[in-house]
Amino acid sequence: MAQPPSSEPEAPALYDAAQQGGSGIDFSGDLNNYSFGAALSEGGYHLTANLTLDSYANFTISAGTVNINLNGYTITGAEDQSIFSVEDGGILNLYNENIEDTTGILTHASGKGGQAVYVSGGSFNMYGGTITGNNSSGVYVENTGIFTMYGGSITANTVIDDGYGKGGGVCAERGGNFIMRGGSITNNTADDMGGGVYVDGSFAMTGGSITDNAALNNGGGVYVRSGAVTIGGTAQITDNKNDGDGAANNLYLASGRKITISATTAPTTGMSVGVSMQRNGVFTDESGAGCSDYFTSDSTAHHVEEVNGVLSIADGPAQTGHKHNNILFDQELTLTSGAVAAGNYYLEKDLTLEGGLDITDGNTVSICLNGHKIIGVDLSNVFNIDTLPTAKEQSYTITPMAITATVTAVDKPYDGTDTASVSATATGVTGDTITITGLTGKFAQKTVGNSIKVTVDSSKAAIDAALQSSYTVTYSSTTNASITRRAVTVKAKPQSKNYKAADPATFDYDVENIVKGETLKGKLTRDAGEDVKVGGYAITQGTLTNANNPNYAITFTNGTLTITKTAQGEFKIVPHTEPVTYGDAPFTLATTGGSGKGDIKWTATGAGTVDENGKITVTGAGEIVITATKAADVNHAEPVTVSYTITVAKKALTWDLSELNVTTKKHYNGDTTAAYTGSLKVAGAVEGDDVGFGYTSLSVNYTDAAAGKHAITVVPVGLTLTNGNYLQPTTAITYDGEIVPVQEVPGQPNLPEIDGQKTRIVLEVGLSLTPDSLVNTQFNTPAIITGELLRVLTQNAGYTNDRTITYDVILQISPDGGNTWENATMSNFPPEGITVLIPYPAGHLHRAFTCDCRLEVHHPCGRQRLINKHHPANRRRVPDYGADICADIQLYSNNRPWLLRHEKTQ
Repeated sequence: MAQPPSSEPEAPALYDAAQQGGSGIDFSGDLNNYSFGAALSEGGYHLTANLTLDSYANFTISAGTVNINLNGYTITGAEDQSIFSVEDGGILNLYNENIEDTTGILTHASGKGGQAVYVSGGSFNMYGGTITGNNSSGVYVENTGIFTMYGGSITANTVIDDGYGKGGGVCAERGGNFIMRGGSITNNTADDMGGGVYVDGSFAMTGGSITDNAALNNGGGVYVRSGAVTIGGTAQITDNKNDGDGAANNLYLASGRKITISATTAPTTGMSVGVSMQRNGVFTDESGAGCSDYFTSDSTAHHVEEVNGVLSIADGPAQTGHKHNNILFDQELTLTSGAVAAGNYYLEKDLTLEGGLDITDGNTVSICLNGHKIIGVDLSNVFNIDTLPTAKEQSYTITPMAITATVTAVDKPYDGTDTASVSATATGVTGDTITITGLTGKFAQKTVGNSIKVTVDSSKAAIDAALQSSYTVTYSSTTNASITRRAVTVKAKPQSKNYKAADPATFDYDVENIVKGETLKGKLTRDAGEDVKVGGYAITQGTLTNANNPNYAITFTNGTLTITKTAQGEFKIVPHTEPVTYGDAPFTLATTGGSGKGDIKWTATGAGTVDENGKITVTGAGEIVITATKAADVNHAEPVTVSYTITVAKKALTWDLSELNVTTKKHYNGDTTAAYTGSLKVAGAVEGDDVGFGYTSLSVNYTDAAAGKHAITVVPVGLTLTNGNYLQPTTAITYDGEIVPVQEVPGQPNLPEIDGQKTRIVLEVGLSLTPDSLVNTQFNTPAIITGELLRVLTQNAGYTNDRTITYDVILQISPDGGNTWENATMSNFPPEGITVLIPYPAGHLHRAFTCDCRLEVHHPCGRQRLINKHHPANRRRVPDYGADICADIQLYSNNRPWLLRHEKTQ
């Protein structure tokens, strides 16, 4: 909890370091973005725009130190609520951007009450800004809270409470403490007491001014109801009034209240306090000796006098005359000659005597020249002192002329020290030229500010030696001067970086005329952009501003950040994961990596081509070498090229059997040869390609020569494939084949040899093969042929199906003397025909029939007709059986004798 001061406190170190400007304090928090009604966290904040609080929300400081920089903007309270509330344990420091700059404002909306700052148990230090326009006390402090005012202004606040309003500017009540070291409290009003300040706690004032305030009753400037009051330094409480009667009413002391003269900051030139009391009498404690010149009575009917080291307000108007060294010189010396009565005299102007001035026996005369001269006549003594008979010596006093030197300090640019250059001038009697030396001074702060207090050290001051006994010089202990910003020149250094590299951690600069050992605050920045460009990017002032360096006036010259091109990153062709075979559809490759926006150029050599988009077209088997080049761009120094190889496999062909006709049945002839027509081809070539396929012959054979079902294999002999982009088919060509069993019919009469080769007759019971010559006719299956035979036979009288049998009769020729057999062909079939002995079917009528067959060639196309010699036109009865054997079927064949169907009749 904040404790009330037991004596006047010293200014905090923060005041010496920063004062109102807050130099060196972090104000980085943005108060405009802070939630209203929430407790402010410890730290520094600033305004970026005017701010109006919502509804009854305010800012609360409940713990830690909060620094606020109004930054020249205004905070407006919206309702009857304080803007800042400082609670026990909290400290609020209020600044504006520059020392004594009062543009930052705490106020309330029109018609709304509420203090600007309410302090309850915490501490509020005001270094700058203006508290104005509040319809309540500007600052209200209670519960041992402490408000210390170092600067700024509290003005034009009004407290109205049905005639009980008090403390228009500041109200220190119920144990509240107010310390005023600087700033001003002006033009505030209260409808009861304490237009400027109301004290019901403690009040200490060693600087600043309380002026032009008004209260309806008492204490237009300050009303002290209770508590300790300490005054000193350059405090000014003047020109305040009682609104009720318009009379002066500056510092009003209630009954029993007294003023303590500050022991640490004694009254000095410039202090002026008007006093009103509930009852005339002593108004200081024992420390008031020698301070009467700094206090006046508000009433012209009373005056301030010093009695035994204390000050009181006594009846009667103030005495006239000149007071010096506690002696009141109350009579003007105008006598130009003659006896001077005892008393204390002062000169109002130079006095030219007409004769000597006589100091008679027993009289004590004190004269204050007050800066003027007594000029004698001729050689007469100025003063004549009688000598008594007893030789008693009479005395007279000529005091040194009291003069006040005008002390001035010279404005200086900031140099990091508090040393001030001071001088003084004083005016003595006509003809005296007073030169003052030995004065030194110190500014109250080392930082930039306007009209800064300068403490003058006159301990070694002296005037001309010849005049030292003639004058007593009073020097003011303080004066004011300004520390101006120090002009510095900042030039940003040129810097560079590679494209995409991070910026330098800081942009360096050269600075001229900075105070030795100091550095500027803030960082340079640069224009936005990352691409390489001609002229680079300007390095600009950034936060290295006057605002962040309040002691310096910066002249800034931009630098240049040059961004240089950089090499591209790793560039790759994305591998094609699928196998590639000649004839595959085109596919597109992709890339990864590289840098920038450069185009990609594709090239290919070998067994393929590539287009501008990376689309690969295979043109042959073998290797394709693809290169991709990513071009340089504005940010990258050189192109980057990668290569990738794709192996294209040969395309495997397949067999095309569409034009190969293999006869999959044959009658047993003792060898494996299978008949075929047509040719073997290959399939799967790319359209338009000539694969160069050929062979010398086909080997078409059954896997076994025996009767039965066997596979037929087709093997090309002398196979060639000239196109190197293809592979020969590797699959075997097979058919499901059958060798139909036949039986030799021996004992054939007159069976001729053909070309010297043996012949024989074999037959198949039934019909399982279609003659080649009938394949492309309407009789193209064994079933159709058998059906046609039956159709013809049914025309014979007495036909029954159970009396029929079908034979397939074949004439075979052996080229090797009987080991193997071949079917006779049209070309080698005996032209005269042959007689065939056909076995009679098994049964009780079993007999052998003789059928004499011959081949007749009727047409060049090879159509033949087989005629039974027992033609109906010449039929004869077989005596043993009485059966007619007839056949009148016209068949066509190229390679065998005829199929005969015999009918046995009763």
